Amino acid sequence: MNQPDSVIDLVKALTGPIVWAAHFFFLYLNEAFQCAGSNSPTEAVRWSGLVATITAVAALALYLARVYPFRQHDRTAQLEAALSFGGPLALLSMVAIFWTAIPLLLLPACAPPFA
Repeated sequence: MNQPDSVIDLVKALTGPIVWAAHFFFLYLNEAFQCAGSNSPTEAVRWSGLVATITAVAALALYLARVYPFRQHDRTAQLEAALSFGGPLALLSMVAIFWTAIPLLLLPACAPPFA
């Protein structure tokens, strides 16, 4: 009966990389599909990327607030949260989300491929 709990705990601990992967694939698939048409909606690509980035960072911030509450009275829960790898992974995933969003600011959207 412990198997479902351990799988759920593993998924909870991997929330950061899961959110980062969803953000990564959304950004690149969004640009690919929006730029495939004849009119290139560069502003739509940038705004949807910005919204996706804010949403992903907010989701991870909520996750961190839930994993590491500011006031914990239960000592075992506090120790368990400190020893888990979910929080550091979520912080690293936030860095990866910002890193993935940098091309939105620096590169032109819907640019033709290099020839």
